[in-house]
Amino acid sequence: MSLIAKLAKNTLTQIIGKAISVGLGLGAVVLLTRYLGAHGFGLYATALTYMQSVAMLVEFGQYLALNSALGRKGVDEQKTFSYAFGFRLISAAIIYGAGALLVFAMGYEPSVEAAAIILMFGFMGSSISSLFTAVLMKHFDMGKTYIAEIIGKIVTFSWLWFAIQNGASMVELMWPLTVAGIIHFVGTALLTKKYVQPIPKYNKEEWNKVWKNSWPIGLGIMFNIIYFRADTLILAAYHTPSTVGLYGAAYRIIEVLVILPHMAFGPLLSLMTNAFSSNNVQDLKKYLQLSFDASAILALPILFGTPFVAEKIIILMAGQDFASAGQLLAVLGIALAAIFFMAPFLYGIVATDNQRRMLPYFGGAALAALLIYFNVIPKYGAIAAAWSTVFIEMFVLIAAMINLWRWERLMPDFKLSLKILLSSLVMAIFLWLVRESDLKIMMVVAFTVYAFMLKTLGIITNSRIKEIIQLRKN
Repeated sequence: MSLIAKLAKNTLTQIIGKAISVGLGLGAVVLLTRYLGAHGFGLYATALTYMQSVAMLVEFGQYLALNSALGRKGVDEQKTFSYAFGFRLISAAIIYGAGALLVFAMGYEPSVEAAAIILMFGFMGSSISSLFTAVLMKHFDMGKTYIAEIIGKIVTFSWLWFAIQNGASMVELMWPLTVAGIIHFVGTALLTKKYVQPIPKYNKEEWNKVWKNSWPIGLGIMFNIIYFRADTLILAAYHTPSTVGLYGAAYRIIEVLVILPHMAFGPLLSLMTNAFSSNNVQDLKKYLQLSFDASAILALPILFGTPFVAEKIIILMAGQDFASAGQLLAVLGIALAAIFFMAPFLYGIVATDNQRRMLPYFGGAALAALLIYFNVIPKYGAIAAAWSTVFIEMFVLIAAMINLWRWERLMPDFKLSLKILLSSLVMAIFLWLVRESDLKIMMVVAFTVYAFMLKTLGIITNSRIKEIIQLRKN
């Protein structure tokens, strides 16, 4: 099976699995927003953002580092995984423990503190399971991780619905949300045994290697926490829970979608690392181009289509009370597109072992974010937080793009992306023409026009479609 066929099969599996998972996840958001209202959802969003920040500290680059390490030629997969697994268990226990204590010093309402503590257990399960995901990613076997994820989401949605029917409090609703992470951990641990055994190992020298490979990415993630999470926490400090709830509803949609390029095209990181370590520049360029083109197919229709459907999506999900969050989602859609485009360049930087050289730029973005956030969010609120996020994500994208060219002379060709841009603009024109229509009609029009343009301009060819269909037989 060719590389494109493997990637297509992996991507198709993930699209189906992620579509089900995203549907259940968004269903949970619908239940929460409509039941809790803007005020209650704002309290939930504050607790969630705090614990997400702690979880990102626990991650500290280990997923990407392990993904990259597993792609190296001649790697001992079990040994590499076991030492990373042992390191993750200890570091997770320490950091989550500290995070649980620190939440009581943040000045939050008692309900936010309790919600954060409950959510911690689910995040701990997800943090550990990410290492199993890296193994499955290497083997183009992501379908297995979605089995565990979907089971967890089904249990969560069902329990959440039952709890709401029985008048549960905001804090009590955190328990069903926590169960998904625990089920995901247990499920991925069992499903990954085909490739590695979930046996943690300790060795000072090997753990030093794990730390050495992880810390540059991890430090970058710490900076990412500042410019990707601090806006919500600062908004919560200066504005009402209702304002945070409106911003959180729009932001939650972005959070669900932001992992798509990493989940769909994550296997390319291992392939890019292998190509670089083998000094195969031609393959390295090919993988970078493939990931960039795929990201463009995802990012450009979001960039040009979101302004037309944002308010209707928010109303569909959260109700009329959240309608004003539509303008926030429209702005955050720009940031989402930037993040999609950023993924291929960050892959290239990690694969070529240049992550340390990117740290000053991540640090600069974090510092700029804090200065901007503290200057504009207290005065202008959620809309300032949204535009600030756009500015920071654009800065990081441009820095990653320029530096990958400076350091490795790697830059994708933009010919295909220009055709995708044209397809997206035509789609946007048709969305404008039907802007007063129902959301379902607008989505059907957008999909139909975009798919037609991709086919007409040769972005999707008959040979590629036949190869993907053939995957079902292979």
